Amino acid sequence: MNSIKYKEILTKYLLPTVRVTFAEGGSIFQQDLAPCYTSKMTQNFFKDSKLTGLEWPSNSPDLNPIENLWAIIKKVAEL
Repeated sequence: MNSIKYKEILTKYLLPTVRVTFAEGGSIFQQDLAPCYTSKMTQNFFKDSKLTGLEWPSNSPDLNPIENLWAIIKKVAEL
């Protein structure tokens, strides 16, 4: 995935959904630190589109909230 393709996907799928679902505003979009997500092109797209992104911590499993969820799911699946 590169920034150009990512921007195409966001334009085609994310923007229409956000504009309908969160017409009053208030949405926050989460993405990790993949290069195509953090590129200048993508950052400018978010700014121009008035999309808010969730600040993402450095690449540490301890700081990544999804890692805790996977641990819980694994424990429940073992029951």
